[in-house]
Amino acid sequence: MEEQNPSGPADQTVSTIIRKDAICRSCDHKISVSFRMPVGDCQSSGDRAGAISGSDEPSEIIDLPQWLTLHSLLLNEASHETDKVVKRDAQIRAGECLTEALKFYDDPENDLPPRTACFCEASKHKLMDQPEIYSRQRLVNLRASLPKTTTRR
Repeated sequence: MEEQNPSGPADQTVSTIIRKDAICRSCDHKISVSFRMPVGDCQSSGDRAGAISGSDEPSEIIDLPQWLTLHSLLLNEASHETDKVVKRDAQIRAGECLTEALKFYDDPENDLPPRTACFCEASKHKLMDQPEIYSRQRLVNLRASLPKTTTRR
């Protein structure tokens, strides 16, 4: 679900609040996650800002398995979308999630991420139970299959 809201009284720009409902595959816990994304010139006709984060450092809020979950949610959204522009945007955002996930791989000699890439017990269990899903090469290949933004600000 998307809603148009002003981002605050001091800032008169408009932002989009994107809400995604998710269910944990391990424990069936339901959660609704909201993201505020600015709307403006950077999102007109496929021209987006590029990365979710401008930092080269991995997120301290969303861990590696959570980035992969967001990636999956966005690809699922894209697979059900009939509008080509909206579909491509969801695919671009899914790719950006993989770009963020790849920031956790700090050892070029190791194809698996460090344990510090998981912030919670559920994520640590996911990594231990299915390490092949978290292979750096697998994520690089997935990223290469998705479109990237055409321009950056």
